[in-house]
Amino acid sequence: MKNVSSSFIVFTALVACLSTGCLAVKTQHEVKPIHITMDVNLKVDKAIDDSIENNERKPPKYFKEIRDMFNQKLIGLTNRGYWEKRADLTVEQEQIILLSNAEQTQRYAEIATKTNSSLAEIEKKHASRFVERIPVGKGVWYQDAAGEWKIR
Repeated sequence: MKNVSSSFIVFTALVACLSTGCLAVKTQHEVKPIHITMDVNLKVDKAIDDSIENNERKPPKYFKEIRDMFNQKLIGLTNRGYWEKRADLTVEQEQIILLSNAEQTQRYAEIATKTNSSLAEIEKKHASRFVERIPVGKGVWYQDAAGEWKIR
């Protein structure tokens, strides 16, 4: 009997040791997301403002010709930020508009890439920011968001 009871104690001790080794302790680590709110519009607006100011400091190649045509109401600014003829132009003036618009497309694409935005978004925002800077009563053509031509 002594043999059975000591075997039983050893067996129970062995089962207890083995069962504690099989216990799984599950711990949970909660990783809470960090919310950073960054207004992308501010980033885009800043990049567009910088682009406009850069054009004023270091004018594009055809700045003078475009400015003169714009002030003479020969061209207007579309709601996508490109020049469009509003009166009869010479072949040379039309070429200048094409080249200026191509250069502008390149600048818009750079801003879109830098701000992780779409080209269309940059075009529209640039046009609206540019129009905001035109003094009221200047008498130049621009296209509103609905596509209607107006004089500011």
